[in-house]
Amino acid sequence: MNTKELTNLIFEEITFYLIETEQRFPEKAEPEFHPIKGRSLNKYASTITRAVMNVLKSSFPRLQRMWINQILDQKNPEPIGIDTKRFQEDFKAGFPEIAKNFASNQINSVSIQFQPKLPQKPEPGVSSTVQLDDFYNVEMSGGVFGTSWDNKTSGKMKQAFDDEAPYITDDYGNVDHGAEEQLQQDIRDSYFDERTGDLTVIILVPVLFFPEMQSQEIANRVLRSFNYFSTQLNSVILHELEHSSHESSVINVPDVATEGVEEIRAMLRGLHPRKINDIEGFIRLFLSETEIKAYAAGYMRIAKHNKVPIDHIVDERVEFMSKRLTDGLLQGSDPKFMNPLMSVLIALEGRDWRWTEESAQKFGRAIFERHGELVKYYIRSRWPEAEWQEDLDDSGDI
Repeated sequence: MNTKELTNLIFEEITFYLIETEQRFPEKAEPEFHPIKGRSLNKYASTITRAVMNVLKSSFPRLQRMWINQILDQKNPEPIGIDTKRFQEDFKAGFPEIAKNFASNQINSVSIQFQPKLPQKPEPGVSSTVQLDDFYNVEMSGGVFGTSWDNKTSGKMKQAFDDEAPYITDDYGNVDHGAEEQLQQDIRDSYFDERTGDLTVIILVPVLFFPEMQSQEIANRVLRSFNYFSTQLNSVILHELEHSSHESSVINVPDVATEGVEEIRAMLRGLHPRKINDIEGFIRLFLSETEIKAYAAGYMRIAKHNKVPIDHIVDERVEFMSKRLTDGLLQGSDPKFMNPLMSVLIALEGRDWRWTEESAQKFGRAIFERHGELVKYYIRSRWPEAEWQEDLDDSGDI
């Protein structure tokens, strides 16, 4: 297999997806931003999910051959990324109406990154059988909806800033940084409808290198994981599409939820700056208003697919992500995972920059318990018909 073949394959799948959406989402009558939302967004996510799953299934054998050949050549297996960016102009020219529908949420490409997943050393206290079973599962590593502007639009935005810059600069050349930030935000707002977006999903695929891993039984085990994986993939895609449907006025609100965050920040007082930066990053990722809305949409999708109460899914994800955050903080404090120079430089800062298991768990619980509360509150208001286990339990007590 070569990258060109895989790229052609995903291009065909995305083309099929776009054709399928052409009738569902009519052409916009005016150039303003009218994003797809609600049930239409769910269908939009499902169609992309099917396209990505088709690419994964058809590419799996070829991915294995590429990675195994790299290992045999004594190289580390490398991630393989595929996107539709290179076809953008040809696609617009050949399918103008479909391209407009694709742009309804200002998305100009879908990217897939296949990352090789290698067996890990057994963790203390974890059965090697359980860990190996987990290795055979195809998993989501994450998703990103990134926005940008093309070179022409970026030039116009820079010119707009340069034109206004003298009005925020005093006679001595000092810039009012608050006014500068506001000016940059105003310019982004003005050109919001001209942005482009790239939806990226990152997939962990097990590398079946050893002969004992290449049996039909193992292949069937990997294929069975596709069913569960497709639900997770759909949730991540819907999460990122939710971001694509947010208008400028939503994106530009303060980037963290206010309720409950003060308590977490109070816990940070007196800690090493590295620790504060770590936690502030997680606050932005999991407690901002836009992220809460996006996570809620993804959780609802899983709950509906699995036909379980929504609080089951939220509680499960809160527990999982709290542990993941804890593990990430501890791993980031381990010099084994740093380059030697960085280890020496950080060591000079003293030992208090490193996370202990107790402190990492405390912040993991604090952030994700609040995350769960905010998500549940939002789901109650947006999807009042959702099924809740706590409601079922309360009705049984009557």
